[in-house]
Amino acid sequence: MIRISQAEPLIRFAYQQLKDHLPPRALLASALALMGRNDDARVAGKDALTINLTVTSHLKFMKLVKQADAARLTDGMRTAGFPE
Repeated sequence: MIRISQAEPLIRFAYQQLKDHLPPRALLASALALMGRNDDARVAGKDALTINLTVTSHLKFMKLVKQADAARLTDGMRTAGFPE
């Protein structure tokens, strides 16, 4: 399993290449929050809020199979300041 800190550069790259795509925005904010970088997570989260991204809408979009993955993403998004 990849560590979140190892995934961050890949997520940032995806975010820079696909600025209008939802998953990199939410994943970046969530990953930063899960690493304890809450200030950075909130900044990334505010950027994602410009396109009305919510926890619920993103989870429906992602359709994660494993409940543990969905719970971790949800926790990170909430910590980053995403609305339900």
